[in-house]
Amino acid sequence: MADRRSEIEFSCTACGACCDRDGWVFLTLTDVQKLQEHFKLSPEEFKAQYLSKYGRYTILKEHPKGGCWFAHTAEGKCPIYEVRPEQCRTYPYWPDHYHDPDWFKGESKECPGIKVL
Repeated sequence: MADRRSEIEFSCTACGACCDRDGWVFLTLTDVQKLQEHFKLSPEEFKAQYLSKYGRYTILKEHPKGGCWFAHTAEGKCPIYEVRPEQCRTYPYWPDHYHDPDWFKGESKECPGIKVL
């Protein structure tokens, strides 16, 4: 699959548009460990409060309003930005979207930080 990163310029505006929509945040073991340490919770407490399963994958629970659990804060800022999961850190450069030539174009309508070249 071709690397299509050169087709866009991306600069996060911290608007939260990518966080405040339906979808799952898949977590690596490293993500879980960083978040657990960040919140100073035991593995059991962290799992009960924030984790769910999607098949064999560990995901963040969705907020009842939809989107990422952490997207709905009073401050409107991501409280886990410094330890955000890999999926969040690599947005919008997700290889599973590279097969769709119009994905960046469509995503740029949702995300003000994406500029299609």
